[in-house]
Parts: sequence; C-alpha cells; structure tokens
Amino acid sequence: MLKKLLIVTLLIGLNSLSNTSKAQTSSETITIQKAMEIALKNNFQIQQAENNLERAKYAEKSSFYDFFPDLNASVNYSQTRGTQFNQFAGSFADQFLENASGSIRTSINIFDGFSNIQNLRSAQSSVLAQKEQLTRAKEDLMFNVATQFLAILLDQQLIDIAKNNLASQRKQLEQVNAQVEVGSRPVADQYNQESLVAQNELNLIQRQNTLSNDQLRLIRSLQLDPLKDYNFITPDLSGAVNFNDYSVTELVTEAMKNRSDLRAQEATINSAYYTYKSSFAGHYPSLNLSAGYSTNYAYIEVDGIEIPRSTFNDQFFSENVNNFIQLSLQIPIFNRFSVQNQVTSAKIQYKNAQLQFDNIKLGVVQEVRQAYTDYLSFTKQLQASEKALVFAKKSLETQQERYNIGASTLIELAQANAQFVEASSNRAQSQFRLIFQEQLINYFVGKINPDFTLN
Repeated sequence: MLKKLLIVTLLIGLNSLSNTSKAQTSSETITIQKAMEIALKNNFQIQQAENNLERAKYAEKSSFYDFFPDLNASVNYSQTRGTQFNQFAGSFADQFLENASGSIRTSINIFDGFSNIQNLRSAQSSVLAQKEQLTRAKEDLMFNVATQFLAILLDQQLIDIAKNNLASQRKQLEQVNAQVEVGSRPVADQYNQESLVAQNELNLIQRQNTLSNDQLRLIRSLQLDPLKDYNFITPDLSGAVNFNDYSVTELVTEAMKNRSDLRAQEATINSAYYTYKSSFAGHYPSLNLSAGYSTNYAYIEVDGIEIPRSTFNDQFFSENVNNFIQLSLQIPIFNRFSVQNQVTSAKIQYKNAQLQFDNIKLGVVQEVRQAYTDYLSFTKQLQASEKALVFAKKSLETQQERYNIGASTLIELAQANAQFVEASSNRAQSQFRLIFQEQLINYFVGKINPDFTLN
C-alpha cells in the first residue's frame, strides 16, 4: 500500500511538473480543419501523387506535340591542313582547306498506323487516373487525421470521467475519515478508501499518458515539430450521434459511383486499352514528309597559293544553295516478331488492369457491407450502454444512501462505483465507435472531401 502511494505521488508530481513547463511555453492551436490543411500540405504521399500527376500531364503534352512537325538547324565549320596528293598538279602538296556549311530541316509524320492518336488518348486517360489517385490519397489522409482526432476526443472524455471519479472518491475519503475519527466506521474502511483513491489517481495518469501518446501520433502524421507544444481543439460532438437508416444496397451503389480509386482504375483500363491499340501500329506502313535547305562555303590553298573561287557571299547565299523535299514510305516486312511481342505485352497489361478493377470492386462491396454491419452493431451497443449507465447510476446512488445510513459496506459501495465508472467509459467508447463508424461508411462510400467536419 505504501509503495503504491509513493509511486502515485511521484507520478502526480512528474505530471504536474510537465504541465507547469508546458504552461510556460506558448502552444499552437490546431483545429481539425487546420490539421487537414497541414496534412495535405506536408504529407509526402500527397506530394508524390501530385508529382505523378504533373509527370502525367507532361506526358500528355508530349503526345500532343507528336502531331507537330519538327524543325532542326545545324551550322558546321572546319579547317584542314596537311600534305595531300593534288590530283590537278599530279604531285604531293601542302594544302589548307576551310569549310563552312549550314542547313535547316523539317519533317512531319503523315501516317503512322494511328499510333499518335492512340498514344494521346492513353496519355489523357493516365492524367485522369492520376487525378483520381490524388483524390483518393487525400481522402485516405483526411480519414486518418479524423480518426486520430476522434481518438484524442475519446481520451479527453475518459480523462473527464476519471477526474470526476477521482474527485468523488476523494470526497468519499473525507467522509470516511470523519466517520473513522468518531468511531462510526472501522479504520479498515479508511485504508480501503485510500487505496481506491490511489488507484483512481493512477488511472487518471494512465489516461493522460494515453492522450499524450495519441497527440504525439497525430503530430507525427502531420509532420510537425515534435519539440513544440500544440493545443488540439477537438470538435463538439454532443449532438453528432445520429441513428441513420442506411441501406446497404444504396451504400454500395453510391460507392460504385463515388469511389475515386474505382474511377482511377477505370481510367487506367482506358489508358491500357489505347496503349494496346497503339501497339498494332508497327504492322502498318509509315509515311513521312521532309523538306530542307542547305548551303556551304569552301576556301582552298595549295602550297600557300589560293585557288581562285567565288567569295563567301556568292558561295554561301547563291552558288551552293540546295533545297530538297522528300516523301518516304516505310513498309514493315519482317521485324523479328518485335511488334507482335509488344502487342501481346500490351494486351496482357490491359487484361490485368481489368482484373484489378474487378478486384477493387469486390473489395469495395466487402468494405461497405462490413462497415454497414458494424454500424448496426455499434448502434445497438450504444443503446445498451446508455441503459447500463442509467441503471449503474441508480445503483450507485442507492448504495451511497445505504452506506450513509450504515446499511451496506464500503466494498459494496466501491463495487457500485466501479460499475458506474465502467458504464460511463463504455458509453463514451460506444458513442465514439458509432461516430467513427459513420465516418468509416463515408470513407468507404467516397464521400469525404476537403471540407470534412465532424460536426
């Protein structure tokens, strides 16, 4: 007993010291809406999803620009000096050659087996898939933040219950002490009551420690500085419990319509389909049109004597100018089955995307049905816990009256009080399980949005 009291006293002192140091430091206030904003800004998975979307958009632009002609220009300059055989003189001579050239060329694909069209459609579908995946990633994050806020709110409710019970037991201890002093109660009642107070103090500290751990867990999720102090303002859920008459069929139908992961997979299927269609392009001929302009200038010396030629302007801008236009048709005859391999690979990816969609649909139905079943169970649990709390309160009041007149023992009163505390805790936990289950149904149905609120 003494050892237990010493431990409780030490824990209370440490807890008070911690609270004092925190009070001396200004804390940042965070509501659930602010937490959502922080999470959406800091979460690395959201950032990765945004990067994937940006990459998909650039791929879409690239596929669109494939319809445009290309344009390339080149400029070259060279000097060559050395002994070479001069065919005009019929002997070796020291020669110096200076050459400058320039060209500009453009080409455009006229027909490529519709590959460009299919690639653009595939890229557009990929962008849509990445958008939906980003949406689902945000929904995942907001649901996790809401869940952690609910845990904190439940911790606070259980702390309030523990505080009220501790205050009640301390008051009871004062009454027992007074009765022991006048001899109307045995000293054993005093020791038993002191033990109950110590246990309640320990229970309160444990509840407070659970709250601290849940707050740290939320801080890590928000990727905040763990060395700073934060004041999490939880929403008022006094009127948040609603007994909704859900229909599992309507919930499944709504989930199939709203779930962003389903829409993302549908877009992925479309992207894989267009990639599959594009892979057939290798079986078709391709037709390209090219046009260009080129010119050059040359200067020659043989044994230090300049070979007369036209000036730079005459050569570069009039004498050595060439224009060309070219139409090329390429017909595939045998490509070592590489095109067929690409077609087969693209077809398998398309089929796998369809299988993944069916798997996601099955998972959605199972999630919604399980959430609906759990909601019905938690509704009954809350109703039962409310009845239990009413009866436990009446039992405690009765035992208190009987104890005051000496008709019952302290043990019977303690048992009634323990039942009341347990009933209060069960009622609080049942309430938050039901509220959480409502949010879980919304999450599985795909109704969570950035304006999420628990009120």
